[in-house]
Amino acid sequence: MNSYSKNHKFLIAALVLVFGGAFTPEVHAANRCESIFMSEAERASYIQLLQLDHQGLGFAKGSAKTAGKEIQFGFESEYTINELAPFTNFYGPTPESGISKQAWLSMPLESRMGWIKEKLKSIPFGAKDPVLVLMEKSPELGFLPSKLIRDDTGNVEIILDPVSDFGTWKKQVQWVNRNFGVGSMQSMVSQPRETFYADTPGYKEVAFKENLGYFNFFHQADVLERMASGAQKFQNDPTKEVMKPFLHPYLGPMMKMRHKKMVNTLEAISDGQVLTKEDLEAVVRREQSFKYIGSTAYRPDIGGPHRMSQEVRDAHKDEGLLIDRTARSVFYAQQGRSAFMNMADVAAFDSMATFSQLPTNTQAFLKKIFPVKAPKQIQEFENALFVHETYRNFSYPMKSWRSTLQAIDRMDLVKTVETAQATYMTELQKIENDLNSGHNTVEQASAQVQGALAQFAINSKLHEAFKKFEADIPAKYSKTTESLVTPRRGLEFRLQTFLKKWANSARLVDSVTFKYKDEKQKTASDRKMLVLSTEGLSSAEIARLETDYVSLVAGNITFPLKERASHTLVQFNGTIFNFGYAPIQAFPRFRQNDFQAGQSRRLESVLMLTRGEESRFNYYIQNIRKDKKAVLGKFNLEGDPKTNGKLTDNRSECGNNCTTWIAKAPIGERGESVMDLAGGQQSVPWVAQNPGWWNSWILGTASQERLPLVVYWTPESLAKTMEKDFSGNTFNWDFNRK
Repeated sequence: MNSYSKNHKFLIAALVLVFGGAFTPEVHAANRCESIFMSEAERASYIQLLQLDHQGLGFAKGSAKTAGKEIQFGFESEYTINELAPFTNFYGPTPESGISKQAWLSMPLESRMGWIKEKLKSIPFGAKDPVLVLMEKSPELGFLPSKLIRDDTGNVEIILDPVSDFGTWKKQVQWVNRNFGVGSMQSMVSQPRETFYADTPGYKEVAFKENLGYFNFFHQADVLERMASGAQKFQNDPTKEVMKPFLHPYLGPMMKMRHKKMVNTLEAISDGQVLTKEDLEAVVRREQSFKYIGSTAYRPDIGGPHRMSQEVRDAHKDEGLLIDRTARSVFYAQQGRSAFMNMADVAAFDSMATFSQLPTNTQAFLKKIFPVKAPKQIQEFENALFVHETYRNFSYPMKSWRSTLQAIDRMDLVKTVETAQATYMTELQKIENDLNSGHNTVEQASAQVQGALAQFAINSKLHEAFKKFEADIPAKYSKTTESLVTPRRGLEFRLQTFLKKWANSARLVDSVTFKYKDEKQKTASDRKMLVLSTEGLSSAEIARLETDYVSLVAGNITFPLKERASHTLVQFNGTIFNFGYAPIQAFPRFRQNDFQAGQSRRLESVLMLTRGEESRFNYYIQNIRKDKKAVLGKFNLEGDPKTNGKLTDNRSECGNNCTTWIAKAPIGERGESVMDLAGGQQSVPWVAQNPGWWNSWILGTASQERLPLVVYWTPESLAKTMEKDFSGNTFNWDFNRK
């Protein structure tokens, strides 16, 4: 079996190399899109990380390693009529046609092609009558299908039976491309149902969020990759249309209408429902189906209900990309999708709403240069017609990116994205003016708008941010590197259980904004807030709530904070620690008390720890309790953030205070302080010296991965709290000391 731990570093470096390399995009005319991605030689591969046994079989995480439980692979490729010539050496008419194999092969190629064209005309729409059949069956060609059929687009497709050996699948794909030419390719990857969904209460919801986040991430990442590639091509030749997939009703970005259906289907199957025949037909046939995306699509209709499938739909004529995308699906089937959990809350592109917010003249301009080309038979159906109105796709840069940036921990790019959006709108206006003044044609304007759209991925730095996020993921699954993936999954599981048990006293609020500003930083972060109300609870109920809450945040550090607090408190596994003067200023003490539920207004940030960090923090606390003087040294009200940085000696020249002892606690794998782990390397040092500064900073700047939850305790009802303590999405809290 391949060793993951040996290979994960390769992908991190390779992905950075890949996405930073030169692109040679190419778009096929007439709605058939060739690759606009990098060449196979320039692209690193997830293949290096796949875990395959001696037979070449791969198994998903949690799967029984038995026959029938392996990951399986499918392949199909579509060809236009004019691309079918190579097939005529292997495929010919059915026996009923009266044309023998010898007669067929003796016919001039032009005659064979003419016969095929007439045959295609005779096949009714939607029928699966064979166009050609395999003329000779042999062991070496046993993987080829016995017949070729016409799909609903009028193209002819070759569909291979699924195989379980990744190497065999790859060789079959390459054989088809070498002998028949490269068509518009798609691949299918399936895994056992139980390795994708989860049936255990609590984990069922967690798996749902991980799976949804996974699709949400790559549905955006793949589009941004396409845009970045198109931008490079446009720079090389500004007359080329570099974003033709956005003009295709089935290959553009995921939009709200389709996304909603995907979420509902994913949620239903996660809850144990079996798709009806009508549900299956909706996935396959209907124009608004969520399979129609230029990315990797969720395909519950293939292999269900016992297997779950994904379809790679954006490789087109790029064999290397197809293989890499397929391997990508396998990698995350084997390692899990926990790294994408935060992406589950990212809203899909609402093309209707976003387009309607554009200036009226811009809307009219885009409609003019990107006219609707819907087939006549569907123009009377509103939903079907909507997806053919692809001019709305060109409002994609103007959608809200805030939740995306929060999910991938790049809130530092908010202003960069806003600037890129303004630049895009300026470009659209300029292109429109040039068209109106006669300085360019509709065709030229179309190409220029596509170029401006593509450039947005570069100007906004979104493509760069997504590739960096993806490149960092393999290390999170490495057994040799500490990771927050498992602790984060555990917290989410406990949170789902907690919310169900305390439904009348707890509410999870998304996107609560906390702002922070100092001489070096000006940031704002959107947090998930767990609001806990003790109103109406008896003493016994509050005690149970307290116990359940401690279990919820177990293994992590929290910072209980009253408004305008003058002292930093630290909660860890049910114990409150604090360092300060007591009972009078002449006697500094390191105290510990049992945690108590907040029965007055209290804010509590939850800082995630890896298992290694949790262990080292325990060790740090034990050392302090054994010899406070040796570990923390003297107490100083001002506090000195320049500490010695050792678990056995974290003293400073001037002395620690109630905040520096925890902010500068060196619990990281390489001795990083808590402040460093929270992202404080570039922050002003005095953040670590004051309870208000510390909590304001950590809420406003720490990564979503490090600070996935903030808790607000209130003695008032949930309804009154939401009305009183929030101004829109902003939480009203004074962090200044009294």
